[in-house]
Amino acid sequence: MPCLLAKKPIISALLNIGVRYVAAIKEMISEMSRIGILIGIIILALFTSVTLAEEHSSRLYFQGSSADGYGLWTSDGTEANTKEITPAEGSFNKPSDLTVLDHKLIFFAKDESGNVRLWRTDGTSKGTKEIIVRNGHRKGVAGSGNLNHTPKSIGLVEYNGVLFFRGTNIDGRFGLWKTDGTSNGTFEVFAQEPTSMTVANNSLYFSTVSNNTKEITRWQIWKTDGKTTSLELDEDGDHKLRPRQMVGFRGKLYFQGLAEAQRQTLCSLSPERDYKCFYDVISPSDLWVDRNTNILLFSAYGPRRMAGLWKSDGTEAGTEEVLVKGADLLVGLSPYGFFAAFDKVLMAGCYSHDTHGGKAALWVTDMTPEGTRRIRVKGSASDVGPNSLTMFQGAVYFLANGAGARRPTLWRLDWNKDHSGPGVAVPVPGFSTGGRSVTTAWHSLVGAQLKAD
Repeated sequence: MPCLLAKKPIISALLNIGVRYVAAIKEMISEMSRIGILIGIIILALFTSVTLAEEHSSRLYFQGSSADGYGLWTSDGTEANTKEITPAEGSFNKPSDLTVLDHKLIFFAKDESGNVRLWRTDGTSKGTKEIIVRNGHRKGVAGSGNLNHTPKSIGLVEYNGVLFFRGTNIDGRFGLWKTDGTSNGTFEVFAQEPTSMTVANNSLYFSTVSNNTKEITRWQIWKTDGKTTSLELDEDGDHKLRPRQMVGFRGKLYFQGLAEAQRQTLCSLSPERDYKCFYDVISPSDLWVDRNTNILLFSAYGPRRMAGLWKSDGTEAGTEEVLVKGADLLVGLSPYGFFAAFDKVLMAGCYSHDTHGGKAALWVTDMTPEGTRRIRVKGSASDVGPNSLTMFQGAVYFLANGAGARRPTLWRLDWNKDHSGPGVAVPVPGFSTGGRSVTTAWHSLVGAQLKAD
């Protein structure tokens, strides 16, 4: 009997265990469902993010050879993912002044007749279109002039979310124009031809030159905030400062000017419209400001009568030449195309090659004689003539002649892991073989993250 009486609690206990077991299984299934949904959401999010990353990832854009001349190319730095961007409608040749504005690429390019027109692209064929300019010249808003092939050219200058440039109106007269990348947002804002342009003190400065009715050349510097324009420096026939290559630096405007004895020198203009010239600096060019150190760099002639590397803190006492070992003995270093990379500055410059003069090489400097040296180039004596430097995925890319007798190609310069300086420049595979090459024109390479409309 005791054994018979004990069966009921045992059966009851077994039933309770079974109920709890079934409930646990249901909870486990429910939890697995929730986990499955969560995993599905994560996978979908990852797929979406990868898709968006592929669509809007940063890429290189540059002028490269095509069947009809030079077209617009894009690359992620590998040969496999390099292709030409051809517009769905129309055609162009030799795209230049590649400038990013609001995740779009704005540039000049020639049509079949050689006229320079304004284009935009979002990185796709469908999104590559000419910007139709109303009241522009029939031969294109930039007329039939040459594209910008030097680092000194005006090109497209960004200010307050729009681009300013030298354009041509319907009568064939040059003036100051601006564009936001659309047809309605492209028009002339000032009816005088700009010869130099820069942003300083939250304003756009530009210089002009014109002849009045008495055949006297008048050089002027203007300032605009995009709405109102004021005259900052006016000249007459007895006062020819001839400002060129302007740059904003430490609250003033610095430029190449013509001082006493008709000698080009470094000059500055204050917000109070007072100007001053540094007479020991002869023929300054390629004025550029290193924003990391707030120092002005440029090429100029000094007592040695060769074009060297100069630096300035904005004062006459703080303006001096950086004496560089290995520079060309005939023409000097003649630096140009300055570019900031981490805590150093890259530039193109001449080096001693043979008795026939120097060759253009890639240099790095920390603005001291000891910290200025020529960068090694794989498979070459360094005479590659570098231009159009840009930062892309932690490395510096640039356009230059190929090593030896090869065609112009795309180069990559990696930085040391400790950021102590650059390593060896190497050509990107596939850009100097099989008939493919790049341009050696300035303003023809940029790294950008474009977005489709």
